[in-house]
Amino acid sequence: MKIFISYSSKQTQIIWQIYDLLKKNHYDVFLDKEKLELGQKFPDQLEEAIKHSDRLIILITPDSVSENSWVHKEIEFAIKHWKNLDNRIIPVIDKNNDVQEILIPESIRFIQRLECDKDLPAAILDAVKQKWPILKIINYENPTPELKSNKARKVVNPYLNLSHYGPENKKLFFGREDFIDKIIKRIVDHKKTLTVITGPSGSGKSSVVLAGIVPSLSDKQKDKWQFTYFRPRIHPFKEIAYALSPLIEKYSNSPIDLADELQRDPKSIEENLKSIRTAISKDQNLMIIIDQFDEIFYSNIEDETCSSFVNCLLLAINSSKKFGKIFFVITLKKSSLDDSIFLKYPEIYKNFSDNESLLPQIKDPELKDIIVKPAVACSFRVSDRLVKKLITEVKEKSTPQSIALLELSLWMIFENWSKKRAEDDYEITIKDYDSMNSRTVITFHASNVLGKLENKEQVIAEKIFSSLLFKNEHTAIMPRIASGSSLRKFWPIVEKLASADFRLIVINSPKQANNQSAPANNESKSANHINDDTTIEVIHEALIRHWEWVPTVVLKNHKSFIEDQDRFEKDARSWAEKGYRSKSLPNGDHYKKIKDFEKENYPLSQLVINFANAKKRRDNKITYVYPLIGFVFLSFGAACLYQDHLKDEAKEMISEGERSFIKTHYLKRSGVQYVNKENFEQASDAFEKSYKLLDDPEALIYWHNSNIKLRGHDTKYFEIIVSAPMEKNPIIAQEILRGVAQAQHEFNPNWEKCEKEPALEACSNPALFISLANDDNESEKAKKIINYVIKDKPEILAVIGHNASNVSNDLIEIYQKNKMLMISPTSFALDFDKIEKNKNGGKNFVYSLAFDVSHLITKLFEKIPIVGDKKILLCYDSNAHDQVRFKNLSHTSQYKNAFSDIDCDFHKPDPIPGILTDQNIRTNGISSLILAPHVNTIHDAINMAMENKNIKPKLKLYASPTLYNQNTLLLGGEAVEDMILPVYWHASSHNNDVNKNFINKANELWRSMNGVTWRTALAYDATQLVINGIKQLGKLGNSVDRDNLQHIISNPNNKMLGITGEIEFDKKNGERLNSSAYLVEVKKEDNTYKFVPLN
Repeated sequence: MKIFISYSSKQTQIIWQIYDLLKKNHYDVFLDKEKLELGQKFPDQLEEAIKHSDRLIILITPDSVSENSWVHKEIEFAIKHWKNLDNRIIPVIDKNNDVQEILIPESIRFIQRLECDKDLPAAILDAVKQKWPILKIINYENPTPELKSNKARKVVNPYLNLSHYGPENKKLFFGREDFIDKIIKRIVDHKKTLTVITGPSGSGKSSVVLAGIVPSLSDKQKDKWQFTYFRPRIHPFKEIAYALSPLIEKYSNSPIDLADELQRDPKSIEENLKSIRTAISKDQNLMIIIDQFDEIFYSNIEDETCSSFVNCLLLAINSSKKFGKIFFVITLKKSSLDDSIFLKYPEIYKNFSDNESLLPQIKDPELKDIIVKPAVACSFRVSDRLVKKLITEVKEKSTPQSIALLELSLWMIFENWSKKRAEDDYEITIKDYDSMNSRTVITFHASNVLGKLENKEQVIAEKIFSSLLFKNEHTAIMPRIASGSSLRKFWPIVEKLASADFRLIVINSPKQANNQSAPANNESKSANHINDDTTIEVIHEALIRHWEWVPTVVLKNHKSFIEDQDRFEKDARSWAEKGYRSKSLPNGDHYKKIKDFEKENYPLSQLVINFANAKKRRDNKITYVYPLIGFVFLSFGAACLYQDHLKDEAKEMISEGERSFIKTHYLKRSGVQYVNKENFEQASDAFEKSYKLLDDPEALIYWHNSNIKLRGHDTKYFEIIVSAPMEKNPIIAQEILRGVAQAQHEFNPNWEKCEKEPALEACSNPALFISLANDDNESEKAKKIINYVIKDKPEILAVIGHNASNVSNDLIEIYQKNKMLMISPTSFALDFDKIEKNKNGGKNFVYSLAFDVSHLITKLFEKIPIVGDKKILLCYDSNAHDQVRFKNLSHTSQYKNAFSDIDCDFHKPDPIPGILTDQNIRTNGISSLILAPHVNTIHDAINMAMENKNIKPKLKLYASPTLYNQNTLLLGGEAVEDMILPVYWHASSHNNDVNKNFINKANELWRSMNGVTWRTALAYDATQLVINGIKQLGKLGNSVDRDNLQHIISNPNNKMLGITGEIEFDKKNGERLNSSAYLVEVKKEDNTYKFVPLN
């Protein structure tokens, strides 16, 4: 092998050592000092030697790469004669020499270098023996052109403004190497199928995955990985379908069919992943990247679609564990994972929390790499003073968007510098930065480009931005994704704002985004081809956080539209789903707002406009049909209209199957649509699939109702209604509905058998029809519901409800006065004195399955140690009757002196800060903490428990029965371990046949006991109490009505053995007798937190 050594004449000593070692190992080495012949033109000799050499070793020092060095010419000779440079050039750097990157010849800057700080000759020999790799030139968007001379060299901007880095930018992405290595180790070595990367907005989560993890895996494990990427945006099923369809032969040309299948049946994701796993090579892995997952919660997405997609993703994650070699990497903001919105999805929250990798705060050396290395890669440098200034500014701002703002700053500094740089200027200095406007860089950029718009265009830009912002009374301003169709009329300005000159917003399309390794941006579309698949969003959240134009102009001028636009979209969709019924049209205030927005040229969707126009047509029809109604009837008519209005409001809160309160699945929504069309056969089929797929009690109840309606007069049935907080607290509502649905399922005929054999005797038995009402634990809503039921639904025999004691207590007089049965399964602080005072003709119509809280307190204090002067801190909710009673009874018990005087009230706006401090605990001698929240403030109690985890030593935790639910376990985790609470029932609390039978059937229906709590058990017993009454009246031959049913329930001779024990009521006030309380404790078993009986 022939080797040519290129070097500076000042390196003679080390060069001879290299030469001697290579010669000893039988290499033919060309060294100018030995080989050049006297009297000959040495440039010709050098060129000829290089032309016939196999390797060129270049010893790089400040002297060898100086402007007049012959090394530059020798490199030119190699490039001129060697068609293929692979493995032939070895740049060598002695780390003891300080060589500035900018001085290294551009033609070899991207070739893999040999760097060492000792025994340089031995290192070069090793490099010669192995094949020395040449790296490809960095593949960035605008690569540096080939240049003829240093002075003519053009430099390009390596910084990406506010855009994230993708695989094509991998050689420009720096600063997160340690974190990337950690994630790769987690995936490759530990085989973790789910990795959730969280961090603040602007911290670089997307870039870490797309420009870090993906290229690293591709390089390190070549041919062993396939990747697919999507963002959920506002059409998550379409997005995932576009990402997966190229991998599934059946859907390779029809992603929309796959989207429809996944939305119709999320469980089908399992078969599709299995198909993918079978199709790809056994040695290959598939990584499914879901970027910015949390945008589904803050975009204009239907609740059912959101819930269905979350369920689909859960099934996919579980399937990946089963099939192997399928990995999910998901990014979302840390603040979103901590948001209470995840309370709606406890299973996905647990999966994400257990597999979370928080992007750490970036360190100074990493910040320096972000600034310096991309510059070096593109043939210029950033001065040390400017580097220090930029790092200092990032640390001083210390905002979540600091990294994004740094990238924007660098992009702008470069643009500013490059426009006025001299041809031989390759350094950006602090002067170039200071010459920019003194305002924040993001404001400078955004305001500068906005100023390019004409006045009329700026007005339109305001309205475009108003559609890209999300805000309500509970949240700070956040980015919102708008559909392309709503912005169609503004399309020329939309395209301008998305263009390279402006870069304020981004245009996306599912198909474009998923035919590439990273999402495509800003591809121009004709306005005629814009649809709901096209989406628009701000380029980065940092823009709305730091550009003062957003709050001072857009939010100030368009606040009403920003806050109302999503509400109108959802109402309009609901109207369409319900068959465009007039009762679902907007009320007067909403109609006026929509028409005002339309008149002022706001970006409304066509559906919202149609929604308002339908209201106008209906009102016009009424005006023209009844123009002659006289003044005589005006007062009477007004009263009737008001009553009709109240009735309509109540109807909207009640459902027999024509609306879904608990959002879970597309199939259930289909069932609702069929009910509204009175197609009960199709409704039954849809509801059956929904409850079997997702263990959904609401769908099971609607399935039975649809079967009853389907059979019409052939089936005799009795009707009750269940009132619960369906929308505000769906977790609690579902616990109650599981008990009611199970009782209905056991009582009703087996519809499948009856369809095959209608002559069966059981098929002629009566059935139970159940309506659902959403009171949201609010007394006013509950009053409207019950007044409507009393006056207009005489067929309803009883109300199972209410959940909250304050609602039940507020309605006692209405129930008693109107002889309407109320059986509350969960109100454990009923006002029994009030019940007794309001009895109707000596009869009581209000009953409680949950005995008074005093029994629970007595049981709980069996386990609370009272030691010396140690105190108990009790945190309660002053807005909840049951928790106030819990507090008052505790403070008047024999332990009253053991309680701390600290006022800890969850009803206060911010109850936690300042309570659990070391000083507070020491000063007040607190050793135990009791949590007694309202059912709607459970998450505040869990946060309190998490605060307690940081106390040394931790306070011993106790709680009221309210905290017995899955959210406590899933969200609380380690923080609630060993917490003790009293309950009315636990799966192992009653060793009787009724209880055993209930547990067996619950396991069959719901596939586990996770969502079966004391609320479920008491709701089951409450429903069975009504069923038992119906059966008793049937045996007696008496009519089944409210009066007769009350008589049966109140009769002490008609005791019933329920799963919570014997059920008997006090004749005076409906209080349950024969009470028993049980203690449970949170324990970790098989890596899962559970409530277990306390012996």
